[in-house]
Order: sequence, then structure tokens, then C-alpha cells
Amino acid sequence: MRDASLGFAGGCAKVRNVYLAAAMLENSKPKWGVNMKTSICICIIFVLLCGITGTAKAGTTFTAGELLRDCKEAVAKDAAPDQDRYMAEHAFEIGLCDGFVAGWFEGTRGMIFKSEDRFYKIGFADDVTVGQIIRVFVVYTQKHPEIENKSGDSGLVDAVSEAKLVTFTPVKASTAKNASASAQ
Repeated sequence: MRDASLGFAGGCAKVRNVYLAAAMLENSKPKWGVNMKTSICICIIFVLLCGITGTAKAGTTFTAGELLRDCKEAVAKDAAPDQDRYMAEHAFEIGLCDGFVAGWFEGTRGMIFKSEDRFYKIGFADDVTVGQIIRVFVVYTQKHPEIENKSGDSGLVDAVSEAKLVTFTPVKASTAKNASASAQ
């Protein structure tokens, strides 16, 4: 009601005040200049690095005992009367075991390593499967519980070595140096 009593001049003054307030707000908005873009980039990089660091840390603490626990579920699935139901109930554990062993198997096949001043190439027979490695690992680790505190990949090496699923072929030093130089 007061605005109506002010008449046309009062209404114009009010519009002018709103216009001035809007102009002041426009001038106080943050500018998307170099500082703002740099800050956003730094925040994004920080978040990504936190995620990568957490992932790397989790991967290095997987022991042979933890791998055994998950791989027992993978072996038990094959003997379960209702495999679909068993798989649904233990999918996470079975997936951890299968994924870890499959990654290790692919990562070590063809790898060249040095032992006692000699180079060796790791090989597997063509008919070796991930399932076979899992079963060998479970049996070996149950017979040798002392390896449960070793890393999961170290336990796999011990198991496949004893079962003679892996071969270590000597490689000439010059070939090994060329292979390691080309990998870099």
C-alpha cells in the first residue's frame, strides 16, 4: 500500500534502487580468471591422487591367506549342487580370486627376471588355465599354512612351481637387456 501512495516517482526510485543493487551484485561475482581455474584444477588433481593412492595401498596388502579364503569359495562353487545360487551368494569372493589369479597369470607369462646373475623367462604350458592355478594354489596353501602371511603373488609362485605348471627358461644376458630396454 505504501508504494501506491508514493506515486510514480516513488515507484521509479524503488526500481532504480533495485537496478543499483543488481549492478553491485554483478560487480561482486567471482571472475573465472586464471586463479579460479587454477584452484579448480588443483582440487581435481588432489581428488584423483587420493583415489589412486588408496587403490594402490589396498592392492599391496593382499596376502596368500586372504587369497586362499576367497579361492576356497571359487573351488567350492564347482562342487556346489546349485552353482547359480552359490555363485550369487559368493560372487564377490569368487570374483576377487578369479581376477587376482587371472591378472597374475597374464602379468607373469613371458616375464624376464634375474636370479643369481642369470636371466630367466617365465612360461606356462598352453593348456594351463586360471581354474587349474586356483585349485593348485588352494591345495598348496592348505598343505603349507606358513605362507599365509606372504603376499598373494608370492604364494602363487610357490604353488605353481611345486606343481611344475611353470617353466623358467634361461635367457642370454644380451637378450634380456634388450627386452628390458624396450620395455622402458
